[in-house]
Amino acid sequence: MALEFQNVSKRFWPNRTPALRDLTLKVEPGEVLGLVGRNGAGKTTAIRIAAGVSLPGSGNVQVDGHPLDREKVAASRLLGWVPEESVHEESAKVEPLLRYYAAIVGDVEPARIGELLETWGLTQFRRRRVRTLSLGMRRRLSLIASELTQPKYLLLDEVFNGLDPEAVVTVRAWVRERRAAGCGLLLSSHNLRELAKFADRVAVLHEGRLLKVLDRAELHERPSRVVRVQVPGFDEAGLRVLERFGTPELVPGGALVRGEGVDAGGIAAALVHAGYVVQGLTREDDGLEELYLELVRGAT
Repeated sequence: MALEFQNVSKRFWPNRTPALRDLTLKVEPGEVLGLVGRNGAGKTTAIRIAAGVSLPGSGNVQVDGHPLDREKVAASRLLGWVPEESVHEESAKVEPLLRYYAAIVGDVEPARIGELLETWGLTQFRRRRVRTLSLGMRRRLSLIASELTQPKYLLLDEVFNGLDPEAVVTVRAWVRERRAAGCGLLLSSHNLRELAKFADRVAVLHEGRLLKVLDRAELHERPSRVVRVQVPGFDEAGLRVLERFGTPELVPGGALVRGEGVDAGGIAAALVHAGYVVQGLTREDDGLEELYLELVRGAT
């Protein structure tokens, strides 16, 4: 039993380049499969086809053996979908809208809506109209709607977009809870470092083609050497100091230094000697970013 893409292709007229090309991919129960790729790589198209809101040009999606084209009702009952952009009726109020969704799918305990509103911090907004909600609140509303039937598979398109830091932590914990409960999650994201924290596998898409599926060993076996330097008022002169240790990049609050065997102690000493106040040095892992870039460069 699994959520399976079977040679799925899709082309949007009048584009000559297919949005998806013979995508074959499987999401098992109890795993998080990440989708990564540039804008236009096919991530959202794949998720919309799996949700049944867009038809493939060829191929099909099966959900636990139910072909989405011939058994859509049975397949859809196993799915929860969180689109990148809100698709809720703008004039509707939050709680009545959720009750409307619950009535459509059926078998939803009335108390469940209140529990989900409390979990996602929307209880005080339950009488608000959708058009008055922030982007983050709309995303939480979509998460609630996706959970009404406790689906076996969740389709999450850029779910972290628009969320404040507290909500990001909540969603990350929720993803892990759903996985532990046996739910399969297909999750697209541009935030590769965030995705690497909890994804079991990552599928790399490029121009509609599946380049490779990376497992957890590949995601973590080649951590790159990256040091984040926190220095107030860092400038171009500071970057020149860092060039002897690797490849520096100016970022808010300081700089990143990339390279094999980056000497954090040496960086601190050199910056202090140059008159900078070093507030912090931390090592970061961007192994998934490096793997992704290597694959895309090779395909390009």
